[in-house]
Amino acid sequence: ERGICYAILQGPTVGDTKVVQGEGVGTFTTLLTGLQLGTTYYVRAYAINENGTAYGNEVSFTTDIMEPTVTTAAATGVAYTSATVGGEVTSDGGSEVTEHGICYSLTSNPTINNEKLALGSGIKAFSTTLENLQAGTTYYVRAYAINKKGIAYGEEISFSTTSYTLPLVTINIPATISYTQAVIAG
Repeated sequence: ERGICYAILQGPTVGDTKVVQGEGVGTFTTLLTGLQLGTTYYVRAYAINENGTAYGNEVSFTTDIMEPTVTTAAATGVAYTSATVGGEVTSDGGSEVTEHGICYSLTSNPTINNEKLALGSGIKAFSTTLENLQAGTTYYVRAYAINKKGIAYGEEISFSTTSYTLPLVTINIPATISYTQAVIAG
């Protein structure tokens, strides 16, 4: 038997994970699948015959990482000057999420270069209430997450704050007037 054995610790043996590549002498190639992102693996070729198991030299490699995966939640509690927004980091991409939060602006596709609220780190859901917004205005929001690979943004959502509507007030001509009083209805 011949093949490749590998592990996340140095000195892998056939007792660790192995991929058998047939038997006999000659060159062979193995595709390792199902590996974890951002992880160092140690690999050795091996061959087994009636005298035992021989190992080739050890090599190592580190799998690449990806940007994190983040989603943007729908806005809730939209009022005249406030709204609650949030998101969720669903994958760290193989590297720790060092910051996540919300970015927003009055134009489409906000980035962290626009208004930004950092709301923590790690893989989790988060939310915040945006305050001091302009009434009757459309805002664009995206959740974001940052790891060693870069910045990832969730899908864009938008909401419009409620417009102020002033009440209509009327006053009637005083109905009863005396020396020191007047009855007025409105």
